[in-house]
Amino acid sequence: MEEHIRDNDFFVKDMQQHADDENKSAKDNQQLLLKEIGEQLPLENYSHLIEMCCRKSSDGSDNLIFRALKFAYEHHAGQVRKSGEPYINHPIAVAEIIAGDMGLKDPELIAATLLHDIVEDVISLTPGSIEKRFGKNVANFVDGCTKLKMMSLDQSINKDMTYQKLISMASRNPEILLIKIADRIHNMQTIGFLKEHKRQRIAQETIEVYAPLAEKLGLFSIKRRLFELALRHRFPKKSKRLLSILKNFEASGEIAEIRAQIYRACQILPFDVSVTGRLKNLYAFYSSRKKTLDIHTAENLVDFTVIIESSDKLHCYSTLGVINTIFSPVPKSIRDYIANPKINGYRSLHVRITYKDKRYLIKIRTSEMERVARRGLLLHWDDRDQIHEYRKVLMEILKSIAEYEGSPVTRKDMIGQLIEDDKVFVYTPQGDIHYLPEGSIVLDFAYKVHTTLGDRCRYAMVNKQKVTPAFILDDGDEVEIFTSNRSSEITADIEGKCRTPKARSAVNKKLQKKRDLYSRNIGRDIMTQAMDRYGLDDQLFKSSALSDFLTYKGIENLEQFFTSIGQFRLMPGEVLWEIAEIHPRMKKSRSTSSGGETKRFLLSLSEIERDVHKFSQCCNPLPGMGLCVGLLSINGVSLHRSHCEKYKERRGFSEDKIVDVTWDLKTSWKRDLIFHILIKKISLRLVMELLSKISHAGHIHSIKESKMRKDISVKVSFHSFEQSRTFFSCFENANYTVEIVEYGKTLFNNSFLNF
Repeated sequence: MEEHIRDNDFFVKDMQQHADDENKSAKDNQQLLLKEIGEQLPLENYSHLIEMCCRKSSDGSDNLIFRALKFAYEHHAGQVRKSGEPYINHPIAVAEIIAGDMGLKDPELIAATLLHDIVEDVISLTPGSIEKRFGKNVANFVDGCTKLKMMSLDQSINKDMTYQKLISMASRNPEILLIKIADRIHNMQTIGFLKEHKRQRIAQETIEVYAPLAEKLGLFSIKRRLFELALRHRFPKKSKRLLSILKNFEASGEIAEIRAQIYRACQILPFDVSVTGRLKNLYAFYSSRKKTLDIHTAENLVDFTVIIESSDKLHCYSTLGVINTIFSPVPKSIRDYIANPKINGYRSLHVRITYKDKRYLIKIRTSEMERVARRGLLLHWDDRDQIHEYRKVLMEILKSIAEYEGSPVTRKDMIGQLIEDDKVFVYTPQGDIHYLPEGSIVLDFAYKVHTTLGDRCRYAMVNKQKVTPAFILDDGDEVEIFTSNRSSEITADIEGKCRTPKARSAVNKKLQKKRDLYSRNIGRDIMTQAMDRYGLDDQLFKSSALSDFLTYKGIENLEQFFTSIGQFRLMPGEVLWEIAEIHPRMKKSRSTSSGGETKRFLLSLSEIERDVHKFSQCCNPLPGMGLCVGLLSINGVSLHRSHCEKYKERRGFSEDKIVDVTWDLKTSWKRDLIFHILIKKISLRLVMELLSKISHAGHIHSIKESKMRKDISVKVSFHSFEQSRTFFSCFENANYTVEIVEYGKTLFNNSFLNF
């Protein structure tokens, strides 16, 4: 028995010695690698990262961060940056921003930061190989940071797909955005080694994409840092001038004067306060609409903060009362973010005051609120439970941007809108307050309250007045949404008026659903035309050959197949070649004209829909008039006159993607359409004279003369192509140019509804 115990003791000591030897070996390896890196880089600049590399893992396993550092060092070996420094300096510097500046300690996040460029730069590595070595979370973070490189696509499309991938993956793992933002900070700090045009492009992208994302993550100090770096590079002369103005203003004594007045007034309060004045960041002078820096963009040059040395939030309201006795508050300017905190945790009282004919913003908060305002969500990022609610909201916003199916420019605008302050507050009839960006419409409010409310919004009562979903809301409005059982009808102009990503994306989904349905119908018709040319019947749609083709293309069903055809994302000739071995040039007698040219497919229009059919302004086609062609896309049909040359200059143009358009002159439309048109360089007298010669050519709602441009603006409604042709032909035959400004089922810009 004693011998057995001695054997066990010996075994335990042996295992302990073995573990000690392994720990010593691991420590030696760490020291050797760090010494090797230290010979190339100044490790004293990366103290937070190095400290985390040398920590023992809680479960006794290898240090994940150190393993990632070693892996990155080995695979980036021999690579250099534009500055000539070893490439490994970049991922290490970015990881230091995460661990040091942001103060985050998540090993998987920091490991992924060290590896964030590795799949992009090392051709033999994939997200799968990263997952095998470092786990699923690290692999997902790295994959989210990896740019798409599809050589067959246009650069702008590639860029949009990269944004879409980034936002989509970040909607599931917001940590990806932290890495990308830290990456952008370091890139901006070292941007001086790039050529001028690249510096300008990267700086503009930082302003439009990465700084707004930092704002939405609640990284307030990081956001200011990104804007400062980007705007200095984007507008070097203007930013230098503005910074000089700010410096002179700081020395003028006006800031100290206002601070002193606030401080003296607060001396009657039974608690200590401190008053600070912070000069505006360069971003305050940036106009996102004009894309330039202008001192007149900001209402003033400085904001003031009153910090209360108390944990009692009621003391903030006492302080507000005192300040309002010495300064005149601007009407409707008080924002109570203490009773109604922002979703990112920001709390404060805001009030604007008038002093010497200038307006200044004063923020009042406790020292704890100040701590949150400075660090934002970074205070609690490592504790998911504390920020669970905000992560949920953030992921929903990112998802709505990622799923947006409109133009790349609009997706970028939606990201940029994340920076907009919630400047408008509105109430529900129950008294609940909601903050919205300036210019928000009823639909923005409805979607903020609940998705179903937005989907079924028919109209609203704003301050007891009935308005449309496109009505613009103002401070203090009381809003009640009224719904219908069916999903409300949406038009494209409403999408452009929405100020929140959630509303904009939801509206776009409805529009795309409408366009997809139309594409599906014309896709089936075009495919039938193609089959008829080669004597094929509808049985082809049920064939195993087509089924195999759909599987190969990743198309789920026939409806999706017809939609792809109707948007010319899939060409009928390609389909027939694959499934019936019919080459497009075969059987010319059916598919070619008498002149030997390949016939275009026909698109017969019996009605038009403003969100589907667009009258191009390059050649001003008119409904019911002359020979027209159509370009099919996911956005519907773009109509051109047949002699127009401009459409041939479009990216990706080819002759087989054009359809000939015919107008059904006999069928009446289900609903009248109102057209707003301009008749160029003609007098009102002559317009009236020409119109007097025709009859049954629509109902004229208004005629206005523009004396400056010598144009006539007309609003007229039609119920058929026959009517529209009669109306437009009287001007075309007299050689006057007619341009369609817009058209639809209702009069335009009508925000109010009658009971």
